[in-house]
Amino acid sequence: MNDIGIEKISIYPSSLALEMSELAQARGGDRKYIQETLMVSTRSLVPLCEDAVTLAVNSAREMLTDVDRSDIGLFIIATESGLDQEKALSTWAHRYLDLPAACRVFELKSACHAGAAALKVAESWISSGLNRDKKVLLINVDISNNMTRHGMMEYSLGAGAIALLISNKPLFAVIETGKSGVHTHEVTDVIRPLPWKEIAFDVEASLFSYMDGVESAFAEYCQQTPEARDPVYFDYNIYHLPFPGISKEAHKVLLELQGVFEKEAFVTSFKQKVVPSLYYSQQIGATYCGSIFLSLFSLISQAPKLKSGERIGIYSYGSGSCAEYFSMLVGEQASEIAQQQAMSLDALLAQRQVMDVTAYEQLEEARSAQMQGQSYRADRDNLQDWYAHHYGGSGHLILERIDNYLRSYRYA
Repeated sequence: MNDIGIEKISIYPSSLALEMSELAQARGGDRKYIQETLMVSTRSLVPLCEDAVTLAVNSAREMLTDVDRSDIGLFIIATESGLDQEKALSTWAHRYLDLPAACRVFELKSACHAGAAALKVAESWISSGLNRDKKVLLINVDISNNMTRHGMMEYSLGAGAIALLISNKPLFAVIETGKSGVHTHEVTDVIRPLPWKEIAFDVEASLFSYMDGVESAFAEYCQQTPEARDPVYFDYNIYHLPFPGISKEAHKVLLELQGVFEKEAFVTSFKQKVVPSLYYSQQIGATYCGSIFLSLFSLISQAPKLKSGERIGIYSYGSGSCAEYFSMLVGEQASEIAQQQAMSLDALLAQRQVMDVTAYEQLEEARSAQMQGQSYRADRDNLQDWYAHHYGGSGHLILERIDNYLRSYRYA
């Protein structure tokens, strides 16, 4: 059987941003704690003319060639930011990406674990041979909703979309088929009881559940791959990032499971094996389902001595909860792909309009109202100059209006 994995990757961070230092000043927060413990600096915000559909489409639009489009037979959107309780996001995105009609589409929700779960679905479909040489498009897209203000979780929110083309040509990253450990345990930690409302129900329970998942999922991984208990088995490590700083504790747990307890060894290992994977999350914030893939891209674009064939241990966690530990190998053209895409992503990040805290609060209130209402017109928004400057003629997909819940999109 041929290798299976990621052939292409592309990231779209939307067009607005909020500096965490400004939010800390407004909230009376501890800047040192935010910088050193949470390890966040900036987070992406999404204007009202964008939603989960536009983010998804804009992440994949330039990545796909006409040949790529004709080769896609399965299209999955992994998200916890769905817009409709029946209609899948992938149906809208399928239309605006001009994918073939003979293409299976669906939306997958499993909290932040949905991205890893969708990757495994794609792997199984391709490895079955029933794909008839077709490829999989997987888009991970999420937008933070209006959570309780003046809490630490506010500093770790974000938005963005990460598109992956998955095939038998894993030029970017190769899945190590058969090497995976999973752990499921019901816990009510973070919930979205309504589409426009996100609640950190029990932060402490969430953190404990996350770390339990590291231990249990990795233990099952080691049952299949006993050599993973050796601390040199993985060249790099990636962790799901509700905030980048959680990777410190997660990596400490993993090293202890591998028999490493010395503080100096931890510091060296964390700096070499994990820190490069945090680069873009520190600028975009939480990307939920796409977190591990944004970290994978960060690692490959930022690790100074990364080589083809090196092994990456990956931990995925979804509130509720399901955890998985699996591994991938660096693809033959990973560095070249990452460097090219990094130029595009860096440009998009530099172009974002930085909002002040008052404008940010008004935007989030307006988004909640928009999600609850039956109708929306773009001219009700107060950022028209920014839309004309940033979106006009860009070719990005935007949300034009909502009429009695019916959403209409157009290319700018």
